[in-house]
Order: sequence, then structure tokens, then C-alpha cells
Amino acid sequence: MLNLEQLLSFTTTVKVGSFSKAARELGKAQSTISQNIINMEIDCNQILFNRTGRYPQLTEAGMNLLPYALAVVEQHNRLEMQLEALGVNESKKVTIALDEGAPYTQLAALLPKLVNNYPQLQLEVLIANSHDVLELVSNDRAQVGVVFSQHLQPNKMNSENIGSIKFEAYVSSQHPLAGSVQFTKDSLKLHRQLKIESKNNENKFRQLPISPDIWYADNYYVLLEMAKASLGWTILPAPIAKSAVEEGKLVPLVLEHEHLGWVENVDIIQNVGVIDNVFTSIREILKSMIMQDCS
Repeated sequence: MLNLEQLLSFTTTVKVGSFSKAARELGKAQSTISQNIINMEIDCNQILFNRTGRYPQLTEAGMNLLPYALAVVEQHNRLEMQLEALGVNESKKVTIALDEGAPYTQLAALLPKLVNNYPQLQLEVLIANSHDVLELVSNDRAQVGVVFSQHLQPNKMNSENIGSIKFEAYVSSQHPLAGSVQFTKDSLKLHRQLKIESKNNENKFRQLPISPDIWYADNYYVLLEMAKASLGWTILPAPIAKSAVEEGKLVPLVLEHEHLGWVENVDIIQNVGVIDNVFTSIREILKSMIMQDCS
């Protein structure tokens, strides 16, 4: 039966191109490497290397076996890393909950640094509104969250401000409200309002009802699509509306002598006592994400 030492000798020889180089790479005698591969060929009943030239060349049987040997070696390496991680408490699952209004287009580009530092880390990313993110962190369903500051509950968790995001009123370019500054806030009562709301129907958002005709969603992207379909006017985080505005599908809603938008601070939240190197790295990544997307 093949063993790990044989597989390492085989795959390393393929990698470096000769038995002598493989021996140096593995810290073994060349005779040990050669014997490991001979024993492997006996076990397989196949010749794995053509040795007639200056350097060994894989035979067809060797090429067929190589991907399986590499997979076993890789699995062994992962097992070793997992065992090491258990000793230093690096192996863990971390859940990050992000408010959908906080721009996270740079998140994927920043995560490789986390993977390199903590290769055994299991990461889960949840997207919700700030009120629901707070509940996820409070209930330990998530360990770290990104929320808008207005939703914070003092003394219940650690928080740190990491930037701000503009909220603006938008409407479809085909909507009757588009392209005019003759409307007042009272005029909005004549048109449907598309409003954000939490899943449990608790109204904890800065947006107040203006129109008697309101459609609700717990997701800014649903509101975005509704607004693009000219179903009403809405208030969105500017980063979410940016592409639709650039494409001419949405326009800022301009009122005479009034402005419906505001600037919202963004915070990282974390339960008290949840502090180690992994979470410190995650917080730094989230800070960079917000700063890059809001700059």
C-alpha cells in the first residue's frame, strides 16, 4: 500500500525535476528517494518514471497517478495545519453581518490577507439591515457587524466609527417627479413612497413616512429595483444608487427649498469580550472596505 513518504518523494521529484533535487528539498538521501519511488512502482505494478534520459520523465501511468498523489499530499498538509491551528485557537468560524447599505464591493479583494494569516478560518457573511444586524450580533449569531450608527444600543456592545455614507432621495427618470424642482415635500404625499423596514416590522429607521401610500421592503436593493420600475420614490444609500444614476435609470429627487437626504455614520460592532487577533484583523479589513468604497 502506498504511504505518504512515497507520495511526497513522487510529487516532489515531479516538482523539482530530479531525484537529487527532491532529496535536497525533503532533507533525505537520494537513495531514499529513489527507493521510495521504486517501492511505489512495485506497489502500483507500473513504471512511473522513464529514467533513460538525464532527468526522469513521467510515463503515462505516472501522469495519470500525479493528480491523485497531489490531492493526498495537499489533504495531509491541510490536516497538519488544522492540528497546528487547534493548538493556537486559530481554527474557528467567524460570522460577519453587514448592513446592505454599507458598500462592500471591496470586501472580496481584502479577504485574501485574512486567508493568508488564518488559513483554517471558516468565514460566513450575512447581509441584513442595521436593526437585524444588531440582533444577529446581540444573539451571538454573528460576532462582528457593520451598522449605521443611529441603530446602536449603548453599553451593550463595543462599537467604533469607521466612516459615513450619504443617503439621498431618488426616483425613476420616467417618474412624474423626475427633472423638476417645483415640487415640495407636501407634493410627495401624492406619490407612492418606497420605504425600508426591518423584518419584524419595528420602525427603527431614520426614514419617516411622508406619503399615505407606502410600499415596504427589508432590503435596499429591492427598493432600488422598485424605484427603477417607476413604482414610487425612495431614499437609498448613495453607493447603492450610484450605478443606476450613472445609467440614467434613476435621478436624484430635487425639491424646492428642501432636501430629504442625510449623512449616516457607519460603525463596526462587536460583543464585549470578543477580542483576539482574528477579530482585530477582521475589524481592520472592514475599516479598509468602508474607507475605500466611500472615498
